[in-house]
Amino acid sequence: MNKSLPGYVCLALLLLTAVCTSSRASQTQTAAPPKPAPASNPCVAKREHRQFDFWVGEWDVTDRDKKIATSSIQSIVGSCIVFENYFDATGYTGKSFNFFDSTLGKWRQTWVDSSGHVSEFVGQYKDGAMRFEGETHREDGRRVLRRMTIFNLGADRVRQYSEWSLDGKTWNAGYDYTYLRRK
Repeated sequence: MNKSLPGYVCLALLLLTAVCTSSRASQTQTAAPPKPAPASNPCVAKREHRQFDFWVGEWDVTDRDKKIATSSIQSIVGSCIVFENYFDATGYTGKSFNFFDSTLGKWRQTWVDSSGHVSEFVGQYKDGAMRFEGETHREDGRRVLRRMTIFNLGADRVRQYSEWSLDGKTWNAGYDYTYLRRK
């Protein structure tokens, strides 16, 4: 009686050993890099990167004193990004990434919503407000010029005012929302 394993069983065991060894090796190679020391993070240390911190928090969004949405604003990626999560009662949602671009010396925002619209803004913090200018790209190819100001009204209130234009000459109010910090 032959006591050795059939060739295909030996081959299967050999392949299984190779896969397990390779998997362990790749896990070792893809270990997360060490976290930088907090003092080396410019997003924590430099004043410009902290200018939008007034918006971080949990908010009820109102339009003429009526609650229309909620917004969760988080500081993420080592405090380098102010990340907005906007949800309204109709199911419309949107997200924005806001960050200080030290090369430009300006704040930038990229907004994407559940309608497929993308808006890009560049701005600065001046006179108690984040002041952005940019454009929205529509599915039909139209470019809509935008101005948006986010006013710091104290610890528990923020006002977000937006205007739009198709020609850069005539501006129309888009919205005027008040954010009230949830208690």
